[in-house]
Amino acid sequence: MDAKRIVQDAQSRPDLFRIDIDGRIGLTEERLASRVNYFRDGVWSLHNALRLMSLAKANWAVIALVYALATRKEGTLPVIVKKDEGLWPTLDLLAAEYPQVKRELDYAWAGGIMVTAQVQSALLRMASARLTAWEYVQELRHLVSADGRSGQFCLQWSVAELMSRLLGEHVQEVFDPAGDASVVPVVLATSPGGSVKANAVFMDPFAQYFNQLQAKILGAELNPLNWDDLGPGGSAGGNYAHCISAPPLGG
Repeated sequence: MDAKRIVQDAQSRPDLFRIDIDGRIGLTEERLASRVNYFRDGVWSLHNALRLMSLAKANWAVIALVYALATRKEGTLPVIVKKDEGLWPTLDLLAAEYPQVKRELDYAWAGGIMVTAQVQSALLRMASARLTAWEYVQELRHLVSADGRSGQFCLQWSVAELMSRLLGEHVQEVFDPAGDASVVPVVLATSPGGSVKANAVFMDPFAQYFNQLQAKILGAELNPLNWDDLGPGGSAGGNYAHCISAPPLGG
């Protein structure tokens, strides 16, 4: 860590940081006043903490922790200090369903207190922002879209929202034959009353994970399908009145 470089970076962004007389660096009052931006800063702190153990990427684990925050029951503390308490029951369920979540969490936890203390601090700050389910989904999408490699799995919100609006207000079910670009969660988030059911085909495991967790945060129904289910004699064949999709941007 180059202290001089950190100060230079802070000085170059007066819209984000202030430097006190004693040299301490802090966020500007305007930045602190925005709970969404405050939460977003916490997400990046969380991401950096999980990468301390030389993880090239930690998106599966970060998304799992944000999901656990977003779906925790009233009165559940946002802590990861002790197993079987706080967020761990939710994290354990995700780790059992998605092996990559377990691998990334196990790798990060190998760093001991050096990692867990920073993760816990970030989670407490993020929880204090008190986001809505809709805001949690938007922040997850911001995290993924900002990554050069996983951004292909997150079409820009405004584009997906336009596609949703074109469907109209009386749609009850939609089908996405190429769900990796993550249009369906925006349809679910913006539908009146959250009554839309969605069926989607996913080609990439991360895309399916990312989409399903968004839907669960919203309390919406998303049914992942594969082409074998849809083919002749498949268990999920049927007719759909409304289809919505974006190109599979990664291939």
